[in-house]
Amino acid sequence: MKNLKLMLVLTILVISCGGNNTPIVEPENIKINGPLSDYLEVVKGEYEITEDWGAHISIKLKALKSFPEEELNNKEIELSLMLLNDKGMPVSGTGKLLLESDEKDKLINLLKTGSGEDVFKFRSYLGDYNQEDYGKNVSKFTITSIIKELDIQEETTNTSTISQSLDDETSLSDCDQFLEEYEAFADSYIEFMNEYRKNPNELSILNEYAEMVQKASQMQSKAKNCNDPKFAQRIVEITNKISSAAY
Repeated sequence: MKNLKLMLVLTILVISCGGNNTPIVEPENIKINGPLSDYLEVVKGEYEITEDWGAHISIKLKALKSFPEEELNNKEIELSLMLLNDKGMPVSGTGKLLLESDEKDKLINLLKTGSGEDVFKFRSYLGDYNQEDYGKNVSKFTITSIIKELDIQEETTNTSTISQSLDDETSLSDCDQFLEEYEAFADSYIEFMNEYRKNPNELSILNEYAEMVQKASQMQSKAKNCNDPKFAQRIVEITNKISSAAY
């Protein structure tokens, strides 16, 4: 029965964090693909992939020369990172890791300066990477740049905003429901651990354990649609609440 507590704690941690493996990857090529190939390069080294509601990796980039400032007007710069296997092929089942939005101003400043190095964070969307399934297959990465014209047509913007608002409203409703379910699960888990401490030799507790594992699996699937930072933070708080109750 002592192993039961450990098994349940590990189950929760695997669901919330995707396991404890920490893959190490290196750049296949230090050159950045796309229009920024003459302006940026990856600093050679080993980089860790972590998983916390999606894959995360921090990459150090070096500026080679300054990008013409006038060419940045009404432009949007995107960087994406693709994970590769030891043969340099994309790892099937993984999605792109995108430069985090709060890093873009830092990227613009580095391009304008044209010298120096800085670290940039990339992340995947929830569901685009599972460390337990794919971590052992990744060994390299490549980064691609894209420069897009900003669309400033008012009518298109308004239509997109209305459509996005409707989609967000539906998504928020679903995620609010998920948080309620997860909170309820946390409460039941705490009750379970209290009961276990009182009656560590009670065999019927095994049935409740099985139900909790099944419920946790169901919530893992629902969590894939709640990658908004607002919800991710609350999910982490509830997960910490569960972890604290285990000790």
